Amino acid sequence: MENILDKVQYITSDLLKMGKQLCINQFSQNIFYQKVMADELNFCLNPYELEKLKIKILTTQPLLSINELTKEIELSKNRLDWVDFQLYYAHKNFTIIMVIFVPSENLNNSNMQFHCCIETPSEHFNSKQKFDVNWKHKFCLAKWKFFWWHIYLQIFNKMK
Repeated sequence: MENILDKVQYITSDLLKMGKQLCINQFSQNIFYQKVMADELNFCLNPYELEKLKIKILTTQPLLSINELTKEIELSKNRLDWVDFQLYYAHKNFTIIMVIFVPSENLNNSNMQFHCCIETPSEHFNSKQKFDVNWKHKFCLAKWKFFWWHIYLQIFNKMK
């Protein structure tokens, strides 16, 4: 498990460095992870529907600490091809990273890969200008207040 914890720490560090280079946001070292199975996300959905689906997942499943995430990866490591870390939300008090588990077609896969990324708004695709990492949340402003109350309660309870 030590090896996976090292990988998770390394990829998280790289993702935050990328965020600081590309985004205008402040990033907290108080990091929470949201585990999602790739088959839970329908990538054919339009961006609005995909964001609504991510919000639904975030409000119905618990946020994880780095140790909890490491245990989840350890339990699933032989069944995963890919673990994708996406910088999902940045705030000065906490940062949320969505971790997408991509299952393997082989039952005993020993070559699990790690990847990190930040979703870029289309208008900034070839731009050198920094952007707000939270840009995608503007799609779902109606449910946003409910979503953040739920997330703040989870974070508050974990920090006790």
